[in-house]
Amino acid sequence: MLDPRLLRADLDGVRANLARRGFVLDAPGFQSLEDRRKTVQVRVEELRNERNSSSREIGKLKAAGQDAGALLAAVKQLGDEQADLEAQLETLQGVKFIDNQITIADTSMPPAAGCDRADLTFIQVDSCPNDRSDENLPRLPEQTYYVAAEYTFDTPIGQVLPRVQYSYKSDVDYCFDSASCRSGLWLEGDQRDLS
Repeated sequence: MLDPRLLRADLDGVRANLARRGFVLDAPGFQSLEDRRKTVQVRVEELRNERNSSSREIGKLKAAGQDAGALLAAVKQLGDEQADLEAQLETLQGVKFIDNQITIADTSMPPAAGCDRADLTFIQVDSCPNDRSDENLPRLPEQTYYVAAEYTFDTPIGQVLPRVQYSYKSDVDYCFDSASCRSGLWLEGDQRDLS
């Protein structure tokens, strides 16, 4: 699964890394979603601030015995707009990013639903959407622990500095593509190293 924070921080770097592995990242599509998400998020914050400010004004008007009906209606309208935009924001933040998986086409059959067939002159391939959001990042352990100890001994000929270190990693995934990640065959339970 691609971390959205990594995509936001280094979209070109992620696109280049995926291209080396044969995957095409729809960078303009992601950037368009990200720009929309930022716009909606900023507007939600503006509405929240406007509602808070108006609510304080309503309290002052009521305390002074004045009519706050028009301001109450305006606050309700702001609340409705805020609720709509928050729903949009939740949708935009939950968008799963899908890449395409290219497989050799069976020319005796039409492409599967949602797939596009491309003729590469020497061979036909099917490009199908491939949701990789359920995968772990390769070689990224679930947990890592590292302990080291060293001590300096003074001797007549100088100092001796012995060092012992131990590392533990759990659930390391060595998968290399979508199918191998889902199969679980490349999952190494625990990895220990003592030196």
